[in-house]
Amino acid sequence: MKGNLTVYKASAGSGKTFTLTAEYIALLLGDENPAHRHILAVTFTNKATAEMKERIISELCAMKNTVKTSSSAFTQAVQERLPGLSITELRKRAATALYNILHDYDNFRVETIDAFFQSLLGTLAHDLGLSAGLKVDINDKEVINTAVDNLLAALEERPKVRMWVLDYIRQRIDDNKRWDISREVKGLAYNLTKEAFMKCEDKLIPILNSEKELRDYRQKLKELSDDIASHLSKAAETLDGAIRNIAGEYNTFSYGSSLEKYIRYICQNPPGESPKSNIEKKMADSANWLRAADRKRTDLMTQAEHLRNLLIILEDIRRKGAVTMNSCQLSLRHLNPLRLLAEIRREVQAINAENNRFMLAATPLLFNRLVGKDDASFVFEKVGTQFRHVMIDEFQDTSNLQWSNFKNLMIENISQGNSCLLVGDVKQSIYRWRGGDWHILADIEKESAHNTAEIRHLDTNFRSSRCIVEFNNALFPHAAALLDTIGETRQISEIYADVQQLCCGKEGGEVRVYLNNALNKDTEISATNISDERNSQETKTLAEEIERLHEKGVAYKEMTILVRKNKEGVNLLRLFTKEFPHIPLISDEAFLLTSSPAVEILIHALRYLADDSDSISLAYTASTYCNKIENKQLSWNDICLQAKVLIPQKIAGNREHLRSLPLYELCETLVQELKLSQLHGAAPYVFCFMDAVLDFIDNGGTSIEQLLSYWEETLYKKAIPSGEVDGIRVLTIHKSKGLAFHTVFIPHCDWILEKDRPDDLLWCHPDTAPYKTLPLVPISAGKTMEASIYAADYKDEHLNRRIENLNMMYVAFTRAKQNLLIWGIPNKKDTVSNMADVLLKSNATSLAEEVTEKTPPAPDCQEKKQETSAEESVLCSFEEQVTFRQSNEAQNFINENAGTTDSTEQLQQQYIDQGKLLHNLFAMIRTKDDISEAIAQLTLKGVIPPETNVSKMESWIEKRLSTPQAAPWFDGSWFIFNERSILSRDTNGVLAVHRPDRVMTRNNETIVVDFKFGKRRDIYVSQVRNYCCLLKQMGHDNVRGYLWFVYSGEIEEVYS
Repeated sequence: MKGNLTVYKASAGSGKTFTLTAEYIALLLGDENPAHRHILAVTFTNKATAEMKERIISELCAMKNTVKTSSSAFTQAVQERLPGLSITELRKRAATALYNILHDYDNFRVETIDAFFQSLLGTLAHDLGLSAGLKVDINDKEVINTAVDNLLAALEERPKVRMWVLDYIRQRIDDNKRWDISREVKGLAYNLTKEAFMKCEDKLIPILNSEKELRDYRQKLKELSDDIASHLSKAAETLDGAIRNIAGEYNTFSYGSSLEKYIRYICQNPPGESPKSNIEKKMADSANWLRAADRKRTDLMTQAEHLRNLLIILEDIRRKGAVTMNSCQLSLRHLNPLRLLAEIRREVQAINAENNRFMLAATPLLFNRLVGKDDASFVFEKVGTQFRHVMIDEFQDTSNLQWSNFKNLMIENISQGNSCLLVGDVKQSIYRWRGGDWHILADIEKESAHNTAEIRHLDTNFRSSRCIVEFNNALFPHAAALLDTIGETRQISEIYADVQQLCCGKEGGEVRVYLNNALNKDTEISATNISDERNSQETKTLAEEIERLHEKGVAYKEMTILVRKNKEGVNLLRLFTKEFPHIPLISDEAFLLTSSPAVEILIHALRYLADDSDSISLAYTASTYCNKIENKQLSWNDICLQAKVLIPQKIAGNREHLRSLPLYELCETLVQELKLSQLHGAAPYVFCFMDAVLDFIDNGGTSIEQLLSYWEETLYKKAIPSGEVDGIRVLTIHKSKGLAFHTVFIPHCDWILEKDRPDDLLWCHPDTAPYKTLPLVPISAGKTMEASIYAADYKDEHLNRRIENLNMMYVAFTRAKQNLLIWGIPNKKDTVSNMADVLLKSNATSLAEEVTEKTPPAPDCQEKKQETSAEESVLCSFEEQVTFRQSNEAQNFINENAGTTDSTEQLQQQYIDQGKLLHNLFAMIRTKDDISEAIAQLTLKGVIPPETNVSKMESWIEKRLSTPQAAPWFDGSWFIFNERSILSRDTNGVLAVHRPDRVMTRNNETIVVDFKFGKRRDIYVSQVRNYCCLLKQMGHDNVRGYLWFVYSGEIEEVYS
């Protein structure tokens, strides 16, 4: 991987994570220096990031510790990439790499794509005209909802906007739609975060803000449409007049009433509709105008030929005019709400400016604009990035903006002789709604024409049993070819050209496909009853299959049910709870904070503290505390009568004191006083809630009321990480991506293939006048688009829908390790409109029977695994005492860097922040040569504000490190331990953690140094003396300790 682009096309279950980790570790061990600082690995989810980090560290640990390392398949994979290194050398380098990562974890750059762009944004805030303390808001929708609500609430003060809203309401009433437009406006406003809009907003918004340009645009399109309608009416009247002059009435001709209806409809509703078959026959042959007996008369045939020519002219005008009229209608349809976008955008910007926030979705765009203006190498050098290798996982989910940014980094990297690696699979591209564009990976060889990409295919499935692999191998080429026939294309087949996989040899398992179209053929049953009957039948057979496999020894926790939509999962849970309560189904709702009684009692206790008149919250707190924690089983009436007496008196009697506590300390106190650790299974939810409280505080939240608002708006939707559960998981296909399960059930595998919905909008770029006045327009997806200038956009949209739905099925079918069971109801018509139709016409049932029959059955799993329960966690807190002191040197340093002469009281927070910053810097410095890099790293992370005078800071630190006593400590001759923990036990056997700032060893000499940025305190001396004693107990004989008061430059030796 030297100076090249490598692309792994990795089908499902083909060892993608294994390969990516092997490539990462090969890069890591191929350089004796701490290479992790120079490798960037990007994923798309926090879960994938955590998984990859854990995998890298665990593999390094295994390579370091295992004696027979060469027997490891993973080590062999790494050795194949580093053939020049012996096993002994690999182990040695693995130990060094592991040490470097664990002691420099901040620079272990395996992160999500959003986190990467956020880090760049923080560093480049000054260049982008953003404030230094800017926070990125990850909940863009809530900001937009607030902006729309604010806009609609202030219509009285904005007459122009009120007029637009009234126009929009009138339009909706004319279309027989609801007049309450709040939901529709919010739906349209969410497009503010879509790349298609963001990339054009600088050109579009000025036009939307110009009354004159919009008025002219509307007038041009109206005139164009009216002109076509006029021409059509004249042509229709000419034909109508000719017919009446010749025959007097339409019925004289064959299918005359149908012809009359066609012409009348064009006059009344231009541009009319496409002609039916009998009209087309009249255009094809004049004989079709006449009845059989009249065709022998030459005069009538001559008249019929004349009418045929007039009909051809009319249809030609109608067909061409339809394109123009439909284009005008589609372009103007959403102009009223589109104008509101400019105002909503302005409101969003005001909200973000007020809260010093920035929308997450806009971070790639800002960076793209900056890189677009400057040379990429200059920009990346500016932010302190020194990546020699870039790796991107799940590349098929990359958006165009993200790829544009990464392409600059990739080109720069390759030009420097470094490497880039991309891993993905177009067949698993299912996040188009999030901006993912499968074309990028599919066309990667064209994209990298100047840097030839080396394409490698991972074609062995290590996940699934042989029968599942063979079923998918046979099914998906048929399905892809079938969908290609709909759009007369080969693109889907080309995407699935690499679907064939080898199997690693796993036997056993089964595939079953149940396609029941009997219900659709029964015309006696209403649509509602069909749905109920279908749910009942599928649920019954699903339950039977679950019980059959469970009897064979498959544990419930090894089973998973995949659904297309959350609504289907909710219905399944409801039906199973009612009809099969003995089968334990568990959905994602079980992991929400709202499902935890511990979190709910916390929230209600906080509500009571915020408002002591809230008797409902008080009663809920008392009820949960008494009945679920104290096990008193009191009646609701008793609880309501004496709620204040029943809750802990440290809460009931100290309300004002509790309200005065810092928010986090208050929550800790409530956890302890309410004895939440006694609630079984509460700990993960409480820990998650407390982490969320910390994040809330970091983002500026301070009061109980603010926290409760945050809970109502956002936090209630948060879920804990879902670990192993003793039940059948119900997941959506999207959430199952990247996971694998022993047995997978897929009911309702008959979702619609490509139906247009009323609210579907396509953002199109008109390229012909006068439509291109607006560089971007929202168009309602529908058949009308086929006869408009937007026909190509409509065709592409439906192709993408077919691909996405087939990909959805591929992802679902490849999650199973051993057993795969599928249900669906095909359409009653001989068409392909849902995924069950695709299965039916691809012979999925017979394919499943064929691969299952020839697969040797796996032995029943009669041995039951012993269930183990996780050790219950307890939330504890420790009191921390902090005293603020400062020296004159500290004040001088702060004033010098901040450019201020404020009083000590006003600058107290600045002293604290500056002390923390310098402490972080000194922890990163081993020698004087590290000063610049340490400052650059903290600048990159946003710890050092952009306005800081970096050169003065560097000079000041270098001066302190050059004093006669300190200089030898930074000359590079010592083995350094910065900020390392020493573990010991006190006289009571309690574990204690000690953390000296700097320990240096050389030959038989050990020196301990603690940096201090305030005045001298006796406790400092005791701390260093304790460090020295501990080091002596660890076998270090010659130990000396020092206190270094960095601001004053004084170094005090501590005698042990």
